[in-house]
Amino acid sequence: MNWQEMVTVVASLVTMLVAVGLYGRQSRALDWQRRNLIDSHAHQVTAWADPMPSDHPPTADGSLWYRVTIENSGDEAVYGVRIVTLGVGDDARAYGSPLAVLPARSRHETSVLKPPHVSMPSFELSFMDSRRNQWVRRDKGGLDKVRFPADGSGLIVETEGRRRPRRAGDIRQKEERPPETY
Repeated sequence: MNWQEMVTVVASLVTMLVAVGLYGRQSRALDWQRRNLIDSHAHQVTAWADPMPSDHPPTADGSLWYRVTIENSGDEAVYGVRIVTLGVGDDARAYGSPLAVLPARSRHETSVLKPPHVSMPSFELSFMDSRRNQWVRRDKGGLDKVRFPADGSGLIVETEGRRRPRRAGDIRQKEERPPETY
């Protein structure tokens, strides 16, 4: 093998290594774009409370009902939409009835309780996107992808100040329910 053939072999090997490196880089970039596209739908699901209490009478302990609007501005439906009111009851959480489907580009109104000792209602929104990713919109607006247990018994809620996550099914539900009519 003469020196010209050796240069050709080395150049071919370098070209092949560069091609493999570029392929891997492009593959990682496409994977990152795909993940962002999948996650972008979850960012389009929001909820907010009306600043004024609703017309429903207060509960026996003085808690007021506030109207909450849930909006899906995305192009795909979301499923199992649930409002979790914080600061209500013995376990500091009250779970509302789930909304089976919130269609694309739609809104739904529901009510949450605000205990007398807080200034505004505090709640979280949980839902599943069309790709079966589970999400929680936190009370301060943050969005987290969350885990569900393999047995399907309920959402694992990461609670501040606790070392062990609690399952939503293990937490007692608030006895009182919002009025169904608006």
